Amino acid sequence: ELIRGIQLENEKEHADRIHRLKADLTKLRSSAAKAEQSRSGSADEVRNLLARGNQLLLDRQFSEAKEILEQVLKLDSDNTSAMFGLAQVLTQAQDFDRALDLYARAADRPGTETWIRAWCFVRRGNIRRFQGDITQARQEWSRVQELQGDLKGAAEAAGKALAETTP
Repeated sequence: ELIRGIQLENEKEHADRIHRLKADLTKLRSSAAKAEQSRSGSADEVRNLLARGNQLLLDRQFSEAKEILEQVLKLDSDNTSAMFGLAQVLTQAQDFDRALDLYARAADRPGTETWIRAWCFVRRGNIRRFQGDITQARQEWSRVQELQGDLKGAAEAAGKALAETTP
C-alpha cells in the first residue's frame, strides 16, 4: 500500500511537471512568435524609411534625408544603403570626416553590393581630391578598377578621375 501511494505521488508530480513544461513551452512559442512579428514589422519600417530617405536625397532635401537615414541606422546599424545615403548628405554639408567614415564602413561591410562598394571608393576619392590629397584620391579610385560586375557607372567615373589626375 505504501509503495502504491509513493507511485501515485510520483505520477502526480510527473503529471504536474509535464503540465508546467507544456505551459512554459507555450509561453516560449508565443514569445518567439511576437519577436518574429516585431522583426518583420521593423524590417518593413526600415524599408519604408529607407525609400523615403532616398527620395528626399533625390529631391535634394538633405536635412530631411539626414534625419530619416539616421533613424534607419538606429533601427539597423548595419544598413549599408543608409550609410551610403547619409555619407552623401554629410558630403553635401562638408562633414568630410564623418562622410569618409560612413563610406568606408559601407564599403567594408560583408555582403555590400559591389556597385555600392565601388561608388563608396569613388566618393572617397572625390573627397580626398577636394581636400587636396591627390595620392589618396587616386588610391581610392584605383580600388574601383579591382571590382567586377555591373558597377553602375562607378568604373567610368573612377577611370575619368584617374585620367584627370595623372601625375
